[in-house]
Amino acid sequence: MKRFVMTFIVVYIVWIFLIHNLNPGELLIGAGISVMATLVTWEFFTEERHKMIFNPLNWIRALKYLVIFIYLEILSHIDVAKMIITGNIKPAIVGVKTKFKTDLGKTMLANSITLTPGTLTLEIDKNTLYVHSIYYRSDYQIGKLFEKHGLKVTG
Repeated sequence: MKRFVMTFIVVYIVWIFLIHNLNPGELLIGAGISVMATLVTWEFFTEERHKMIFNPLNWIRALKYLVIFIYLEILSHIDVAKMIITGNIKPAIVGVKTKFKTDLGKTMLANSITLTPGTLTLEIDKNTLYVHSIYYRSDYQIGKLFEKHGLKVTG
């Protein structure tokens, strides 16, 4: 029951932020839609995730992760632009070991790698992500900075 209520609260808060309207009719419709959404999704939320979502320190860690992600995103755009201009590419598919134990962490890492220009996560197999990189160097460690800060967010 606790998971159901916590899931409803999160879904309802998201609804309120999305509508930007505190009209009682809209709030009532939002409550109804939130109940329906909660009925469908509440089993996917665990106690671990609720602790993670409602931990203020985790919000700070997630914000730090986002800043690092944006910084690496900008650097990758510059690198890919240089590679396109010079024609200097060395594509490879690389197996990247991960320390993430949860599906949430592995998904966050895979998405962060994929959203970064020049890389694409092809498959996740247990604790290994298979990543296509437009330029491979043996000293280049794909996703290590994402993993370092992502582990603090997802636990």
